[in-house]
Amino acid sequence: MSQEKFEVVVLLEKPMLFMPVKNDSYRIPTSLHKYDIRYDDDYEPERLERRVDEKFYGTVLCKDELEMSGGYVPLDEDSIDWIPMRMTVSAFYEKTLDELSYLIRTREVSI
Repeated sequence: MSQEKFEVVVLLEKPMLFMPVKNDSYRIPTSLHKYDIRYDDDYEPERLERRVDEKFYGTVLCKDELEMSGGYVPLDEDSIDWIPMRMTVSAFYEKTLDELSYLIRTREVSI
């Protein structure tokens, strides 16, 4: 698994790992769920989908499977909280939701 670090975000009130590139080249643990973000005409995140080929904004990994009505989850400008923290996929995978929530609340950056 790559040791590259990615941004931690809170999206839909859940801690997630944001990857600004298609993650096809990264091994993702099977217990993590992958979703792509589609952008709108103003290059703002518009919705979360299982896979985006056009207007791709980025990929997020999360521990919980998301419920998608109509195949997507709508987003707005307040949907993503960018956390000043980066971590590897393996570090994200190894943390519990409680540990991730604590790190986000305290803005711990040394991961």
